[in-house]
Amino acid sequence: MGSLTQNERALLYALRLKAASDAREEARKIKEELGTLVYSTNNKRLSRADKVAILTETKKYLRGGTLLGPQILVEANDNKGTIDIIDSIINDL
Repeated sequence: MGSLTQNERALLYALRLKAASDAREEARKIKEELGTLVYSTNNKRLSRADKVAILTETKKYLRGGTLLGPQILVEANDNKGTIDIIDSIINDL
């Protein structure tokens, strides 16, 4: 998937969760993916703090109908359940 910034990764996760037919399953995949991510500078696993930062930013995208770039829109409607799922992932980290 290449190197993404935390904000880019958070947006990607928000879009994946919005598009998923099963948000819990997609969240499980995201949690597993977060466990495999490494820093490009030293090849060490991401810290818990950085994982939490990514997920917190993901929640912000899901909460706030955000326009990013010319065509990417994450609508804020009906995301409470998905945000709760992200909170449970943060608690499990």
